[in-house]
Amino acid sequence: MLATLKPKKDSTQQEVLVFIEQHPLFGMGCGWIDINLLASVLISPESVLWTEDKRLAKLAKHFDIAWSEQ
Repeated sequence: MLATLKPKKDSTQQEVLVFIEQHPLFGMGCGWIDINLLASVLISPESVLWTEDKRLAKLAKHFDIAWSEQ
């Protein structure tokens, strides 16, 4: 099952810094790794983020990249 998943692009540090500058994420409860995940999914076509972390899931929904069973 996991072997069938498509690889995502890894965001560079510069891409993450630009992402942070472009989006008001301060005080949202997400750290560097979470923001890296968001940025990586956003630059990976047709990718979605599947997480049990409530704060990260909220941000994924905000950016319309949250995984959904529907």
